[in-house]
Amino acid sequence: MSINVFNETEIELIKNNPNVKRVSSKSITYTLEFKIDFMHEYRGGKLPRQIFIEHGFDVDIIGMKRIEQCATRWKRLYNDGGVVSLDDSRKDNRGRYKHEIQTEEQEIEKLKAKIALIEMENDMLKKLDESERRNGKEIRKSDKFEMIKKSSINLEDQEYKIIYVVWQKYQEVVTITTIQKNQRRIE
Repeated sequence: MSINVFNETEIELIKNNPNVKRVSSKSITYTLEFKIDFMHEYRGGKLPRQIFIEHGFDVDIIGMKRIEQCATRWKRLYNDGGVVSLDDSRKDNRGRYKHEIQTEEQEIEKLKAKIALIEMENDMLKKLDESERRNGKEIRKSDKFEMIKKSSINLEDQEYKIIYVVWQKYQEVVTITTIQKNQRRIE
């Protein structure tokens, strides 16, 4: 059973309550004062439903499940850290990051950068495969993955960057291959 979703009229009704900081179709953020009052009255023996009704909430709209969850959460917070822990510590920016609208030129540049990154990864894999064939020893897939994962591209500045560790690992492979070639020549 899921928590009910509020419609526009219910949101407006809840928003008008002075004990509400914020409300959306799925959640209610209560004021710190209400949480403190709630805990004081609850510790005095009142039931959560009764406290919500006395503070002007329509229990039928909010739902008992939501009230019980708030009571449980606030009791736990209060027991763990007192009144201070009841304060909402979340930042004001909520939800998904909103990407700014890009022009076609910006979108084209971004896609070109992605293509360049993929080409760079493919080149690296080809060189590793070639090294493996010459070397006769297979490089673990996890090492290949790490090399690709650590290579990065800065899409904002359109500067292609490869992290030193990736090239260092690649250089180690090339060095091992070169040493083995030289050993074969000596033999």
